[in-house]
Amino acid sequence: MACLFLAIAGWFLLTFLMTANTMVQMLSPDELRGRVFAIYSLALIGMSPVGALFVGELAHFVGTRHAVLTGSLLGAGCTVAVYGRFGTCGRKGEANAEAEWRMPNG
Repeated sequence: MACLFLAIAGWFLLTFLMTANTMVQMLSPDELRGRVFAIYSLALIGMSPVGALFVGELAHFVGTRHAVLTGSLLGAGCTVAVYGRFGTCGRKGEANAEAEWRMPNG
């Protein structure tokens, strides 16, 4: 049963990463795309050791189950806060999105 849930979680993780990468590349202006992607990569990959250190140290004091729960709740809280602040970022009407989309030259 655990292997089934791991496979499902892996599927959703890959789907999220592909969608996030696509959105970052499609919604950032051409002249800022490298900088935006650098910050995105830092947030996605570079912060993992910080989170692991936090959860590991917390697990030492309160136990693994509570540490993972706390980290999950903090992540969910940050997601809700960011969505509340920037929830409409990147959402455009169908007509506007179609009009602003352009084919690369070459």
